[in-house]
Amino acid sequence: MKTKQEFVITKKGVLTKYNGPGGDVVIPEGVKAIGERAFYGCKGLESVIIPEGVTEIGGFAFRGCTELRKVTVPESVKMIGRYAFADCKSLKNLTIPGRVKEIGKSAFSYCSDLIMPNFPISKLEKWDKEKAFHGFVKAYLENMEMDEEMEAENLRYIKSQKKNLVSYSTIGDDDTLRFLFETGAVKPADIEWMLQMASVVIRRDETKEKIMEYKARYLDSGVLVKKAAQPRKTAAPRKKTPINIDPDFDISPKGVLTEYKGPGGDVVIPEGVKEIDNQAFTGCKGLASVTIPESVRKIRFYAFGECSIQAVTIPKSVQSIESSAFCECENLTSVTFQDREDAPGIEQDIFYNSPNITNVAIPRCVARIAFALFEDTPWLKKLGEFAVVDHFLIKYQGRETNVVIPEGVTEIGCGTFRDCANLQSVTIPKSVEEIDKSAFEDSRPAIIAPHIPIDEFAPKNKPGACAGFAKAYLDGMELDEEIKEEYLEYIKGNKKRLYPDAVRHEELLQLMFAGKMIPRKDVDVLLEECEKQKNATAKAAVLEYAHQFLGAADSGKSYKL
Repeated sequence: MKTKQEFVITKKGVLTKYNGPGGDVVIPEGVKAIGERAFYGCKGLESVIIPEGVTEIGGFAFRGCTELRKVTVPESVKMIGRYAFADCKSLKNLTIPGRVKEIGKSAFSYCSDLIMPNFPISKLEKWDKEKAFHGFVKAYLENMEMDEEMEAENLRYIKSQKKNLVSYSTIGDDDTLRFLFETGAVKPADIEWMLQMASVVIRRDETKEKIMEYKARYLDSGVLVKKAAQPRKTAAPRKKTPINIDPDFDISPKGVLTEYKGPGGDVVIPEGVKEIDNQAFTGCKGLASVTIPESVRKIRFYAFGECSIQAVTIPKSVQSIESSAFCECENLTSVTFQDREDAPGIEQDIFYNSPNITNVAIPRCVARIAFALFEDTPWLKKLGEFAVVDHFLIKYQGRETNVVIPEGVTEIGCGTFRDCANLQSVTIPKSVEEIDKSAFEDSRPAIIAPHIPIDEFAPKNKPGACAGFAKAYLDGMELDEEIKEEYLEYIKGNKKRLYPDAVRHEELLQLMFAGKMIPRKDVDVLLEECEKQKNATAKAAVLEYAHQFLGAADSGKSYKL
């Protein structure tokens, strides 16, 4: 697909990356999906028009676009991934038309009102429900077109959950009050609750007057209100008894710590807690440190978001840590993960926007995702050119174009050489036992490791491995005969796929010349690739090869500079 250079779009129509400056962006027609992190962190993005035909907005696609104020979403969108618009703090009144079938967790956290009338509010994450409620109120009062069944379902849900959806910041909103009374969501027994909420808001007297005015209009006068289908009757819930008597903690009978109410300081979570719920400690500015007991298995989304916590130790019992669990903790400087066998349930952005982490103690399994966990932190930067933990190379942070990895490194992780655009070659020592398939993402170096058989490389790393082998071969390096033959056979059998890398890496091109692997019919293909990469040196070499070895065989063809 031919598009402007600022958009990276696959042949299948997936927009994988936006490289432009931001401003008002119009995504090209023909795009079918917006890939994960396509616009991630684009601070200059102010508005975006998504064309009809796009069916999917991937996870984290627009996360952190803090200046994004307007998004036009077409009817064709059916799926919105997790955190797709998270942290878009300037985004107001986002309207999602049509019938979106799937929305990932916290897709709209930190956005303002969310207008999505044809999606069940009950299926949204806790973080997004309140915004969706306000959006539904707006759509309802403005008579926006809605599916009748979905309207009835959302009205039933709002009536049953109004005390969780109405907040102190919205109890005084005239539209909210009108909606609640007009739809019959408010019963006489709810008036006391509403007046109690109103008593702590800034405009308390005015808010109380509004409540009593609507009470007189809709409840005392017997005015009919719109009614949705009646919900099924259910048995009254049994009274739940907390598992502890500490007034600082709200803990359910199932061991879920739902809210911390204490003053902060050095907090010790009670033994027996199995899960720390969404936003349980969010915004606790007095929190200095927290001791998490061995009984805890899960830390949910934003559990400690925006806290003043300075140090945390994650026990080995914790098997799941959801996204942004320690997000925006500016005072957090020390993080310790107790020894563990694996880390499959730990999301990679749990410390998102917590930039002052300087001391980290992690086992090898966590080191595999350490680059994502601690990106841009002082701890990672102070590890130097080669950020190595327990023989695991987390990240290359130097600026050399030809890199030699130190002996002793045994594993190279995901994204280790990501975005090293000027990288030309990487020499791998014999101590390395494993190379992640995405270690060289967005960089195309020659991987000089002729002691590693070609079949042991991930498919996306094989072109680099062939270029590295070619360099070792032409330099006369001592090579295992069996491994050498495997490389030569692979290069010969996959030469067309390797032509772009041959143009990029002179040694691979020379190896193909030496082995007379390039037939006459492929010369034009190679020349086109040279033009595409603007590589005049490679073009001259291909023309010389064509005249020297192919010219006599095709007298009717003339290759000219």
